[in-house]
Amino acid sequence: MWGKVIKILLLLSCINLFAKTYEISEDDIKIKSIKHQFTYIRLGVGTSFNNTTPQAMPSLGLGKRYQYSHVGIDLSVNWMAKSFKTGSNEYYFSIPKILLLFFITPRSTASIYFGFGPSYGWITTPQKGSPLDANFIEEKRFRGILIEGTLGIEIAPKHSVKSFVGFDISYPLAAASETEDKIKKPVVSGNFGIAF
Repeated sequence: MWGKVIKILLLLSCINLFAKTYEISEDDIKIKSIKHQFTYIRLGVGTSFNNTTPQAMPSLGLGKRYQYSHVGIDLSVNWMAKSFKTGSNEYYFSIPKILLLFFITPRSTASIYFGFGPSYGWITTPQKGSPLDANFIEEKRFRGILIEGTLGIEIAPKHSVKSFVGFDISYPLAAASETEDKIKKPVVSGNFGIAF
């Protein structure tokens, strides 16, 4: 009988030795309760490195961002083109772009974030010159899955007026269709977004 009592006491002391006690502070509760969502419009400038001479192109995006504590999801539609006229032959378009975001400092007035995810999109670069020219470059087209990355800073995340500044990169991953001369380089953009 004493053997069983000693075993039970040893077991209880081991459980007590390895048990961890946590004190929950007010800050922990506040961090867990950081939760917001907003719709935004994004304006910026970017370029495609698939062209022999990369040129700056305006970009436009519309999206919705959800955040809970240190993690968020960003869903958006994005367009970047040399010209927003129909028939422009140099552009990048993604619908939808889905990013998983990680906020490094979610409680500060300027929260740094980074993220990654997939999108379905199109990238095209125009034909340069005539087929008879020595420097002729054929038009390139890609349609398929892109891998997306972002790095930015969200300004005033706890206020009703929110904005962010970011840098995005889109890289062609798996083509549903593409030209023989493949698109192998990324599309990059810097942008400013404001919530409404």
